[in-house]
Amino acid sequence: MPALSLQAAPQTRFRNEFDQTPMALGIEHNFVLVHRLIKALTLGAWMLRFIYMTTPEPKKSGYLKQLLDCPVLFDGEYDGIEFHASDLTKALPSADRQLS
Repeated sequence: MPALSLQAAPQTRFRNEFDQTPMALGIEHNFVLVHRLIKALTLGAWMLRFIYMTTPEPKKSGYLKQLLDCPVLFDGEYDGIEFHASDLTKALPSADRQLS
């Protein structure tokens, strides 16, 4: 696994290149985190159907669809994840056999 390295010169200033509020960015980051954690636990067997977000669609939304590998619907009534109910019955291949 490669290490993450961030380097910046003393005069470097970081800025928000996105057109969203910090809250919208936080919601997006949470969806990506949950998606990656569950994909890791299920060894890729879990598939999202849709992501629903209450925020308006940002000008640059393609990265989200690429990261989450599913349609992302904006301007919704709630923030949520939709997946097949059958995914809830699948055994976790990553589970510790001694603990389960």
